[in-house]
Amino acid sequence: MNKKKHLTNAERIKIETLLSQGFSIRSIADFLEKSPSTISREIGMHSLIKIPDTCDCNDYTGCNVKHICGSKDCNKKCR
Repeated sequence: MNKKKHLTNAERIKIETLLSQGFSIRSIADFLEKSPSTISREIGMHSLIKIPDTCDCNDYTGCNVKHICGSKDCNKKCR
């Protein structure tokens, strides 16, 4: 079995295009016939925009701030 270990530039461009169109990591992985973890790692390693996993809020447990991600459609609180 001869499997490619690396993504091609064309596959990376397709990932970028599909992400910008709102496709999930799983659907992109299915489309490219790759593992979702491969797609996730690729995005994490080569993404220019890094979204922090944690909140620096001093009042984390009681904080009601929303739209931290920048999307007005998002209703998640910062915590």
